[in-house]
Amino acid sequence: MDNKPLPFDEDIDGVKLNSFLFQFESYFAFKGYYDLDLDGVTVGQELDQCVRKSAVTWYKTYTQRPDTLKTWATMKYSLEKNFKEPDFQQKIRAALLSIK
Repeated sequence: MDNKPLPFDEDIDGVKLNSFLFQFESYFAFKGYYDLDLDGVTVGQELDQCVRKSAVTWYKTYTQRPDTLKTWATMKYSLEKNFKEPDFQQKIRAALLSIK
């Protein structure tokens, strides 16, 4: 798994975001980084290379603000807050309930 995760664009789509986050975390686990918060600098640099379009704007704004924590947990939370639909959980539950 030497390939980096596929870039995350700008979509407000919880499924795509979850897929990106899973690939991103799996990539680092494969590289030997099991606690991404302990190696935030590397994660931040890699995340910069894995986002495009409005996700790049989010990343630059996030990292340039002096009052934000730069840990993986806070970056991940911010990504989820900005790129997941507000009713994402309800949509997924409804989709699961409709499976026959």
